[in-house]
Amino acid sequence: MARQSENVVDASGIIVDGFDYDRQVWIKDGRYVACGHPETMACGCFGRAHAGVQAMATGVVAEVVAETPCNCSACQSGDGH
Repeated sequence: MARQSENVVDASGIIVDGFDYDRQVWIKDGRYVACGHPETMACGCFGRAHAGVQAMATGVVAEVVAETPCNCSACQSGDGH
């Protein structure tokens, strides 16, 4: 089944609702959504590690954002992106 909608993006280019193809994660209300894999699966998904974290810019803009350290719990523990 093909996706039937497009991403909703704010004025700064950050996805508010949709799918971040660079990070392979869904975004809802400007925050990353946890993956749907079973909790027992060590999937390593960006969504699992960053669920609830405010979405960052993607693409070229993401390279600038990457210069600023991420403060999410996964990155603080060394499991980063």
